[in-house]
Amino acid sequence: MNADSCTGPNSLSCASGYKCKQGEKDFIASGFPTAMVKTLPVFEINNLGNEYCDCNESSNAPGGGLGMTGVGCTTMFQRCPDKTVCFHGAPCQKGSEDNYFCDCSKTFPSDVTYTGEHCEYQVTAFCDTPEEYDISESGKWNCANGGTCQSDVSIVDTCDCPNDFEGLHCEFMKGTAPRCDLTCFNGGICKIGVKNYDTVSPQLREYFEQNDGDDTHCVCPMGFTGRQCESSISDCGPSHCLNGGECGKTLKSSGNEYFYCNCGNASSSSTPEGTEIKFAGNACESSSSTFCRAPPGFDKLDFYCTNGGVCAENSGGWCTCPADYSGPRCEFLVQYHTDCNMQCANGGTCLFGDEPTTTPNDDLDFATELLKEPSVNMHCRCPDGFIGNYCETMVEICGESQHYCLNDGMCVDNGDEYTCECSLDDLTPHAGEHCQYAATDICEGTRLSFCTNNGKCKNVTNDTNEGHPGCVCDVGFNGEYCEYDLNHSPIGITLIKDILWFYVIIFLFTTLCFIMLLIYYYLPRGINIAGMVSLSESEEYGYPEEEEVEAEGFTSVTIT
Repeated sequence: MNADSCTGPNSLSCASGYKCKQGEKDFIASGFPTAMVKTLPVFEINNLGNEYCDCNESSNAPGGGLGMTGVGCTTMFQRCPDKTVCFHGAPCQKGSEDNYFCDCSKTFPSDVTYTGEHCEYQVTAFCDTPEEYDISESGKWNCANGGTCQSDVSIVDTCDCPNDFEGLHCEFMKGTAPRCDLTCFNGGICKIGVKNYDTVSPQLREYFEQNDGDDTHCVCPMGFTGRQCESSISDCGPSHCLNGGECGKTLKSSGNEYFYCNCGNASSSSTPEGTEIKFAGNACESSSSTFCRAPPGFDKLDFYCTNGGVCAENSGGWCTCPADYSGPRCEFLVQYHTDCNMQCANGGTCLFGDEPTTTPNDDLDFATELLKEPSVNMHCRCPDGFIGNYCETMVEICGESQHYCLNDGMCVDNGDEYTCECSLDDLTPHAGEHCQYAATDICEGTRLSFCTNNGKCKNVTNDTNEGHPGCVCDVGFNGEYCEYDLNHSPIGITLIKDILWFYVIIFLFTTLCFIMLLIYYYLPRGINIAGMVSLSESEEYGYPEEEEVEAEGFTSVTIT
């Protein structure tokens, strides 16, 4: 029989103003399942000196707030909407369906670690592991219920459990451990419970935790992370890059170092379906959820949205994002939004990462003047008809990508090849094989007379002279407007080739003449190349015999 109050001199002191009562506490009547009351340590003691504290547990309805339980009302608990009970301040985590489970990584107090299906068991030992895993910020494995650490064993055997317990942390009563059948990649180990992301940056932790709706996960070896260890991870300054993203570093205007992840090559094909996926985001953490229509000639893998974004009607536009996400590809949580602030012209779209490796113009060798250094981890995706770092240059492609004209130049079909007719209607006229060179000096008398590449007009024309006086070109350039770069233009390259061929022909001709002189001088005289044929050798090889002939006081040799 329970009394309404405790009257003894050493009466039980109840926390938080709860009332002390005499007798034994009935935890089942307080709304806890019978099986839980019979097995969990928090319910082992139901009185102290025939007294207990009435914590009013039954008033904590499912889905309500935190309550207190235990004989002295010292243990926090919470009933989840599906009546799952979580202890020691662990929050209810909604599963992928209508189920709930307890997140033991957020128990209270923070300096005490709890484990188990309900976070009911206090950890009693911390162990070093033979290899590094993404277990916790400390990197320590833990054992509960008196389990002891074993060394030189696999991480799954680190805890030596008492006879009454089992599980990776001795967190289950013997015979009650559920089967863990989650597929793990890259050497991960399946584990019951919510994954602890303390080893990653706060931004990544928040990203992973908002997607976490399962009570199984994989413990990952260092170098990998994610629920199934599906993502590679590497350090990048104070943060990380995932999925093959490349860490870059630059200096801000303030002089401070700025680290970033370039996600251009971040991809994976380790999905159950075997399909390729792409990644974007501050750490390349957001995976492609849909691929968009790519314009002809582009790689379709460069056009995608993440986190449930919807493709733009314009294939080069930004994705339409759900409420919690932002960015060109919906790759950022709104609280970590990053501006893509390149000033793209002519309808270009600013995107993060390097420029795509595949474009419709891969077969064209664009003028080197257009190959500028891009902004850090950003680029402009240009609409048809424009190229350049900021989509600032108009381009017309000739034929089947056989030639191209820039700066409003027009393709001219000459039968077997294309040339460019450069526009002179702009404020700045252009010249060159592709109309790539802007005028640097306008000659007086007519705007159609100009020089490029720092060439200077030869003389001044008068208003009646519509002709072009010509240009004095800097070293390395020639042409009517100094529009030919001798080091890169076809004319310059052809000239160099012609000079090389000239010297090759001279060398071959000289060598041939020398050989013919040798043949002419030595072979008719019966002398070998070394000039050392003797008489005996002549006889041996059948040379004609020599005969002495006297004539007018001197002796000669006649060959017969």
